[in-house]
Amino acid sequence: MHRSPKTFVQLFLGSTVGVLFLHLIVLTVFLLTNPGQGRRFLIAFCIGYVIYLVFETVALVRFVDRAKKGKN
Repeated sequence: MHRSPKTFVQLFLGSTVGVLFLHLIVLTVFLLTNPGQGRRFLIAFCIGYVIYLVFETVALVRFVDRAKKGKN
């Protein structure tokens, strides 16, 4: 893999997608087996995820802007 970045990227992204699907399956099973508690968890998880996504997106945009200004 040291000589082929393409192979590394394919394996890394493939394993990441695989883990995400595994988490989705576990979440779905939890929601089906515990509907009341699962629904509250899912709502809290989605709110937390949106907050995290906004924070990470803003941080990434600021980082890229600083990097562009530093090059110019």
